[in-house]
Amino acid sequence: MIIAIDFDGTIHTGVYSSIGLPRTHAREVIHSLRANGHYVIIWTCRTGEDLLEAVNWLLEKGIEFDKINDNHP
Repeated sequence: MIIAIDFDGTIHTGVYSSIGLPRTHAREVIHSLRANGHYVIIWTCRTGEDLLEAVNWLLEKGIEFDKINDNHP
């Protein structure tokens, strides 16, 4: 299954354009989805430096994903 997850306010507690703390169990749930064969897309309206900040935050927090703002190939 392809699952798109909104970034702001869903994966973290912040409100655009700030990034807050990871939501409780967000990393574990997303990891579990991917481990069970689901394709995870992070969906956000962020662009430019804001998008880069979001991607870096996800990587720093160990939140894995397959694509960001893109469709399954």
